[in-house]
Amino acid sequence: MGFLRLDYVEVGDPIPEGNYVVTIKLDDGMDVVLSRYFANEGTIYPNPVYANGEVTINTGFNSISYYYIIDQTGRIIYESNVNQQNGTLIITAPPYNGRFTVCVVDSEGTSINYKLLVK
Repeated sequence: MGFLRLDYVEVGDPIPEGNYVVTIKLDDGMDVVLSRYFANEGTIYPNPVYANGEVTINTGFNSISYYYIIDQTGRIIYESNVNQQNGTLIITAPPYNGRFTVCVVDSEGTSINYKLLVK
């Protein structure tokens, strides 16, 4: 029994808006499907930002339930439940340099991902 480690998938910089789906075919016939939507909707600023800096995200959602931050290896480095009744979220950037994905989820489970550069 083996395992597969997928460190990252390079799709370009900046990432064009759209749905991205990666399907991994396993030897046992089972497929693993990874899906993510990157949007040009809303804004995230400042971007780039300094480590531990304040970041404002305007999503266009009516309400926000939670968000999480993913590093370049795909690891969730931070997640938080929020009860934001408008589409604006203010977060603290990660404490170290790098490229990150901030995923914001509304009360209906719809998510939007934003790229964030921390310097």
